[in-house]
Amino acid sequence: MLLPETFCDTYNGTMQATRKRMGRPPSASKAEHMVHVRLTDELKSDLERIRDERLDRPGLSALIREALAAFVTSSRKQGGKG
Repeated sequence: MLLPETFCDTYNGTMQATRKRMGRPPSASKAEHMVHVRLTDELKSDLERIRDERLDRPGLSALIREALAAFVTSSRKQGGKG
């Protein structure tokens, strides 16, 4: 009986057990970079309130990406002056 984490190694035809990989799977996009950000409690609460008001209820990470994209777009329109 094979365990769920067992697979047939097609390279040499042997059966090998593998451990499940932890963490986020590799991204399909080479342009994605992971950036860690610390938020104050107030800012996190504000972001969660905005998320809760939206019908699509994006994740906090998606909401932060949208906010950064909006800031960069606005900054570009102003000629880089912030």
